[in-house]
Amino acid sequence: VYVAYARGFRFPNFDEAFGIFGFSPGLVPQTSDDYEAGVKVRTECVSLNAAVYHMDVEDEIFLDPLAPNPFSPFLTGVNVNVDRVRHRGLELSGSVRPTGWLELYGSYTLDDVSFQHDSLTSLDGYRLPITPRHRGTAGALVTLPFGFELGANANYVGSRFVANDVTNSLPK
Repeated sequence: VYVAYARGFRFPNFDEAFGIFGFSPGLVPQTSDDYEAGVKVRTECVSLNAAVYHMDVEDEIFLDPLAPNPFSPFLTGVNVNVDRVRHRGLELSGSVRPTGWLELYGSYTLDDVSFQHDSLTSLDGYRLPITPRHRGTAGALVTLPFGFELGANANYVGSRFVANDVTNSLPK
């Protein structure tokens, strides 16, 4: 059983600071307060993990497709710092090894990401586009002779708003 807290930061990367349509001179590093609690169970044949998390991000770097581009009157879309974005959710994962040569695994994530406050936009309360609320994976890994492995997995990505639908107005 564990409880964790972290204070994080991230500088704008090259593409965010110097985009294809001009640079974003006012970007500042984003910072976050991260809280997580969970439990991990490990045996030789079974692994189980469960965690809940909450992260408040200040000045999150985000491509706002509606923001006017200062380098072209005909284009919109620049990277901006959003005052506050909240990430919270649940992560479950596990694996089982029924034999020495076979491992079965799976995971599930419930992710709720939304704009909490921004002084430049009217996005407060909207979900962050592209981030699905539900996603998961299931797979198998077979150990072969001479150190080789053969694996297959299936991924599930739930419905989500498209990349630039910051107002969540289009169908998922």
